[in-house]
Amino acid sequence: MSNAVLPALPDEEGFHRALVAAIARAQRKAVYLAILCLDFDDLIHLRENHGDANAEQVVASIIERLQKSIRLGDVLARPNATQFMILLEPIYETKDIATVSEKILSLLTPTYTVDDATFSVRTSIGISVCPNEGTEADVLIGAASKAMHQVKDKGQFSYLFFQAELHKKATARILLEQQLRAAVLDQQFQLYYQPQFSFSDKKLIGIEVLLRWDHEEKGLLAAEAFFPIAEKIGIMPYLTEWMLKTASGRINAWKAAELIAPETNLAINLSCEQLQKGFFEKTLTEFLEQHAFHAEHLTFEINDTILQDYSNILHVIHYLSNMGVNVILEQFGMDRISLLQLSELPISQLKIAPQLVQNCDTDSARKAIELGMMIAQQMGVKVIGTGIETQAQYQFLDDCGCDMGQGFYLGEPMAEDEMSTLLQKRATE
Repeated sequence: MSNAVLPALPDEEGFHRALVAAIARAQRKAVYLAILCLDFDDLIHLRENHGDANAEQVVASIIERLQKSIRLGDVLARPNATQFMILLEPIYETKDIATVSEKILSLLTPTYTVDDATFSVRTSIGISVCPNEGTEADVLIGAASKAMHQVKDKGQFSYLFFQAELHKKATARILLEQQLRAAVLDQQFQLYYQPQFSFSDKKLIGIEVLLRWDHEEKGLLAAEAFFPIAEKIGIMPYLTEWMLKTASGRINAWKAAELIAPETNLAINLSCEQLQKGFFEKTLTEFLEQHAFHAEHLTFEINDTILQDYSNILHVIHYLSNMGVNVILEQFGMDRISLLQLSELPISQLKIAPQLVQNCDTDSARKAIELGMMIAQQMGVKVIGTGIETQAQYQFLDDCGCDMGQGFYLGEPMAEDEMSTLLQKRATE
């Protein structure tokens, strides 16, 4: 097959010249103009898998459809192999831009047929408007490109107008990713420890370890502020392993100093990403041996994010349980896990969601907690109440037969030296 003869379109430089002239006209006439940036990533895969000839045939069809969707005076350009730019001029009402964008998507939706082979090519469209985003060509092109990438990041076959606030958030996210990578190299992380107590005898029976990032500008950040980004950029294995090694060393030191009982549990929140990747199947045995830590004194906390890949994650959770590690389901009462899934999970404890504990003065929350206690009793597992902030909340959970408690009323998360001071004080009482 011979390559299709493609119509001559302006390149990046030609489009830039046309845009500069159009901006001047729009300012004189006090009208809008719009730049549409269209990306066709599928063309790369098409060319790699089906050859240049088929790809060029599809490109010819794309150009034909795009030309049908715009006016005679509008400009269609092809700055590179997978992108097209469209200049719409003049525009009297911005709603007309959306109308054109929807028409483009409609015309591009049908498949492309070349020599009896059918191809589907998706596009993402980013839009900037003059004078809304500026009156300089480079600024407008850049804004349209940024909007296009925001659509791509969402995996959508759609269009999006440039929004300064969205761009600001995207820029901040990229900066945070860079800072998080640097934080790993510079060891900017700290561990905080929160005690867990038994209701029956008020003894300290566990310590949950919480990760904090000592950000040079924002101060101490809780894990919720950066864990999603850490998972995205792939540094969760390092962070989790570092937490395990550092926290187990500290727990062992407190045990050796007889500040806590030998059976005191170390609890760590477990990333859904780690469970999916089988991280612990590869490293857990080695960790337990190297750090002289007993599996039965290690607790991993999971939540309903396991539903993202339930069947595979269930296998890993069973592996952890078979190793002797305790597995806790947190956010119980507020999660989306069904009773059937609950019965399949080899968990040792249910952790009542703090939202319920902190609203136990309402009938609905009290009934939910009481129901949770009944379910735990039927399952033969213990219950830990978390987020306890008042004496009344503590007393209600105690009356319900809750086994363990955690929260600011009993002890807030503390840095290592603060936790050591608390333990030394308790040891002398």
